[in-house]
Amino acid sequence: MKSNNLYKWIIVIAIILAVGIIAFAKLETTSSSNSSNNTQNKTLTSNNVKTNTISFINQNNQTVNIGGRSNNTEVVFTMEAGCADCAVLSESLSQISKEYSNVKFYGVDINSLDTYKELIPWVNSINHNVGDVSYVISKNSKFLEDYKVTSLDTVYIINKNGYLIYSKVLPSTNSIKSVLSSTS
Repeated sequence: MKSNNLYKWIIVIAIILAVGIIAFAKLETTSSSNSSNNTQNKTLTSNNVKTNTISFINQNNQTVNIGGRSNNTEVVFTMEAGCADCAVLSESLSQISKEYSNVKFYGVDINSLDTYKELIPWVNSINHNVGDVSYVISKNSKFLEDYKVTSLDTVYIINKNGYLIYSKVLPSTNSIKSVLSSTS
């Protein structure tokens, strides 16, 4: 019995290490590419990308609209249930959400095979119901295509006029707060 549990823990640790190595390799590749064309490593101007409203169905079977013109600035981040880096980012954004009541925060699970029965307990175990972040699961490719999603842990900030003004993989808390302070 103990060896079964040990085996499960070894597999979990191996998966976490593999995800970390892949994320690190992706960041290295991203930072070494041509930064003048890399929107993940720079702040976008509001004239560059107008977002479309994308509708999701949340765990309560309600429609949640993200993007497009809104009453609030929106912070959207890509994640998936069980991802270690996503857990860290989710917890950070949950904490930041307490400081910006005029900003809406959304976690978009980009693994269309995930379910709310998996996602919501995982999120609650990380955030302990602190902060105000809404979580949805992307069940079609429209979000992935419109936002040109290439990686988990990407944060997008959309201003009230519906323009994408910021996009970065694994940004620092300070850079997110800086953009929000100048936008909201």
